[in-house]
Amino acid sequence: MHGDGRIIAKAVKRLGIDSVAGSSSRGAAAATRKMLLLLRQGQHVAITPDGPRGPARKVKPGIIHFASLSTTEIYPTTYSCSSYWQVNSWDKMMIPKPFCRGVFVLGRSIKIPASSYSEDSIGSYQQTFEQELERVTQAAEEALG
Repeated sequence: MHGDGRIIAKAVKRLGIDSVAGSSSRGAAAATRKMLLLLRQGQHVAITPDGPRGPARKVKPGIIHFASLSTTEIYPTTYSCSSYWQVNSWDKMMIPKPFCRGVFVLGRSIKIPASSYSEDSIGSYQQTFEQELERVTQAAEEALG
């Protein structure tokens, strides 16, 4: 629903990737229902865990809540590339330049059982996700030298 999100959605649509509009600040409930439906249909879902406003690499509780509702594992994932343009935004998003080398790194899965999810446990799960996200981010950067 945010302008930059819509730009990205249009770009990845050309690659055959659909998107669901919604964020923690707008349309969260509708987006959650749509993504849960997609998961039940056997689709994969990706969520930006640091939210629409950041700070970068700080996991918001929304992905933890979604993971407990969906009863699916979540995988911290990142990428890096050898040559890129950097967007002047809070997250410093990288846009790979044509013909550069790139790497995607998939982290260890994190399972958040619905039965163990509580307001008290959110912080612990957020910290676990952030630590794994940081590990895979370092691995991606090291892979490119």
